[in-house]
Amino acid sequence: MKVLDSFAEREARGLIGLTVVDQQGEKVGSLSGIWIDPSTHRVEYMGLKSSWLFRSTHLVPSRNVEVERGNGIVRVQFPAEFLREAPRFNPKAELSEMEKQGINAYYGHFLPLRRTSAIEVVRPEEALPPEAATAAQASPQDRTAIERQEQAFFNQEGFVTDAMPEANAAAELERTIEEAKPREKEYNRREGEWVEGEK
Repeated sequence: MKVLDSFAEREARGLIGLTVVDQQGEKVGSLSGIWIDPSTHRVEYMGLKSSWLFRSTHLVPSRNVEVERGNGIVRVQFPAEFLREAPRFNPKAELSEMEKQGINAYYGHFLPLRRTSAIEVVRPEEALPPEAATAAQASPQDRTAIERQEQAFFNQEGFVTDAMPEANAAAELERTIEEAKPREKEYNRREGEWVEGEK
């Protein structure tokens, strides 16, 4: 058995259509889709196409799903009754962070307030060994030269930054209001004639 969140996208897509059973082995539907975590490139959620009345797609966190390759079965670590009430989503839609938090809360998983994005944690196989990282650090003189080059880039002619002086739009706004007054009077006059003509 292999936990679904350890599958990469390509490997996981080959599982779509497999039978899904609950923790007692009762068939609850089929695996209809997967949602990939963009930071880890691993499966984050599984879509369960239920065999119940409305045949909707329920989402299950992939860490609660095991794949039995030999049997072609996907086992969810929850009872069927619990899965019937699970959050439902369109299998073609992308999930927002709020929706992900709602799904995780339903299954009793609470995400840390701070997201981990360090490569050593997310994809340790791609991280540099500590000795290589130490050698790559710049000396203070190198850092000063880099900072000067970056500042020169921002100081160049025509570069727009938030540090530019703000424009005073009050005079332009007043001019626009004054220009609009005659048009507004004309509009009100026409509307008044039209309303009186209807009576």
